Amino acid sequence: MIAGIGWWVVTPAPSRLAHFEDRVAASLRHPAFDREREASPDTLVPLPEQWRARDPMRPNLCLITINSADEGEIFREKLKSQFNIFELAAGAPTGFLRRACQAGIECDILLVSGHFAGSFFGTSAFRLGTNELELASCDAGCRGLFQKPKEVFLFGCNTLATKRPDHRTAGEYADLLVSHYQFSRAQAEEVAAFRYSPIGGEFAGRMRTIFPRSRLYGYSGVGPTGPQVRTRLQKYVDGLEDYGAYFHAFDPLNGEPNKALRKLLKGTVFTETRGAGEKAESPVCVLNDKRRTLSDRLAWINAVFRDENSRLQYLPVIDSWLEKLEENFGRGLPDAEQGVLDRLQHDANAKKSVLSQIARPVPGLISTQLDILNFARRVGWVGGDDYHVHGRRLLGKSLKYNLDRAEADIICAWDGRFDLAPDQLPPRPWTEPTLKALRCLGVQNAETLKLVAQDLARPELAGLAAEIIGRSRSEDPAVVGPLLALLDSSDTVAPIHALHFIQRRGTTDRALILKIAEMAGRLRSIAGAKAVETLTTLQAFDSEIQNRLLKLLEERPFPAVASAIRDYLIATRTPNPEVHRTLAALIERSADPRVAGYMVQALGELKPQDVSIQLLLAEGASEIANDETRALFIVALRKIRPQNAEVQRRIANGLDHESARARREIYQLLQELAPTDPRLRFRLWRVNPESP
Repeated sequence: MIAGIGWWVVTPAPSRLAHFEDRVAASLRHPAFDREREASPDTLVPLPEQWRARDPMRPNLCLITINSADEGEIFREKLKSQFNIFELAAGAPTGFLRRACQAGIECDILLVSGHFAGSFFGTSAFRLGTNELELASCDAGCRGLFQKPKEVFLFGCNTLATKRPDHRTAGEYADLLVSHYQFSRAQAEEVAAFRYSPIGGEFAGRMRTIFPRSRLYGYSGVGPTGPQVRTRLQKYVDGLEDYGAYFHAFDPLNGEPNKALRKLLKGTVFTETRGAGEKAESPVCVLNDKRRTLSDRLAWINAVFRDENSRLQYLPVIDSWLEKLEENFGRGLPDAEQGVLDRLQHDANAKKSVLSQIARPVPGLISTQLDILNFARRVGWVGGDDYHVHGRRLLGKSLKYNLDRAEADIICAWDGRFDLAPDQLPPRPWTEPTLKALRCLGVQNAETLKLVAQDLARPELAGLAAEIIGRSRSEDPAVVGPLLALLDSSDTVAPIHALHFIQRRGTTDRALILKIAEMAGRLRSIAGAKAVETLTTLQAFDSEIQNRLLKLLEERPFPAVASAIRDYLIATRTPNPEVHRTLAALIERSADPRVAGYMVQALGELKPQDVSIQLLLAEGASEIANDETRALFIVALRKIRPQNAEVQRRIANGLDHESARARREIYQLLQELAPTDPRLRFRLWRVNPESP
């Protein structure tokens, strides 16, 4: 076996690639892999294994712990001798409900604990939305979670709330969610609408449909926290000496109310209700039922809007579904389906009922009202000038003064666009939220854009101002000139705004293109990389620009700049051998292993035919010990597909690599290259694990 030299190279002498380190692979790895690995500790037994190891004679208690563990711990301790117990909120925070369904988990009792405001959330990274629960409940593979539980404990505020008013207004509730729980304003107002307005289904009704065969326990308003209710719950479970016997005799839909639990939670807004039954119709399930034709689902929507008790309740779900339908079909449904949808446009009663919800702005519900306005446009009830009139009326008061972040958030969550003249806007100077709102509204007014251009001189607002101008159609020198002047700024960020603008607009101005190439070497890190990226977008692929960037590579640029040059060179698809040799030389002598790694990737895409370059890549593929770094060379060779016998023999040196994985990868690469050299073919035959 060949001796190892250095940290990662397997070679009898110092290799010309010895400057590579594990940092190459680390710099090219996507951080999501590390997050996923950190979120799934090795000590965690996967749910499928837990499920297979259960006692099938025992019922199952399922826990979803999003915030406080107090409630779950009480039930776990009491029932551990009689129930199999599964914590579903485990592993990676995303997709845990889907993993539970895939594992085939069946719950006889389900206990969810967390803050609740349309979704369960808390101090953990886990989150569970009502929308996610509704969609999962439609899946036959999730029946064990939604159809089987006899008891469902929903420990969170408002989990079983109706539309009944309490001590708060919609605006006060939205303010609370924004200030205390970091909801965006748009998210907060959507939740407030479900709780305090006729729009959307009440939380209690939605939970009854999600768990149609269960007895549900929760709170109709502000409930106690886990630590506050711990003692009462402990008394409840202790009072049921044999919970298993109680559970088996329990009838969730027809049995008596749970008087013991109600008594112990007296003084709270504890609520108990029954599931809606298996025949209950979930709008989410109807609209996502692929067994129904598209025409059938559109006809169902028409029927819903003819029912005055359902139209406002189901409107958000229908609006969301129609929006996705538009994305799938553009704005052109097939004629038959469009005809079914057009019937809704002529439903005068439905139109009147829905438009009454946006007749005047309601504090705390503006975001939802803007969504309703979009729905009205989508189905043909509002269009053209009327759409803008409604939008201005709903936003009118907001636009008289400089906006705060919450107000800007509402405007940006809305997909409406309309122009604004200076006299329709707050007095100057404008704040960041005001400019953010102007960007989202897509202003085009010439005088307004001139005022926006003045904010390019304010570093904290320059980015937003540049984006507004870039998205406009203005060619006015008074607007565009100040933006292009940022190219000469000594600031590290300001030139990026001008480069963004040039990328959007494009240019054939040779002097400007050369200036951008000069900036790539002059500017530091991110700004320099942005200059190179701009050259790529402009397809400035002539030899003068290429030579400038290659020279920059030899001057040890920042890794971000080198990465951008790699992408530029790949985009050129240049067959120039001189360019290829320059990249190969950089692989050998670059002081930064990340830069060298980028050059390997570039060569793989450019497919050099120079044998000396191919030999260099073959050396890396056959000698490097680090798996991820070696993969860079192997991938490059796989794309080049060298047919030179000497190169293939150099690759074959990797068949003697210390690592079994490396030997396997080299063998697979050579099999793909299909060498014609008899000696090499014989060697492959000898190491083939399938050969006799």
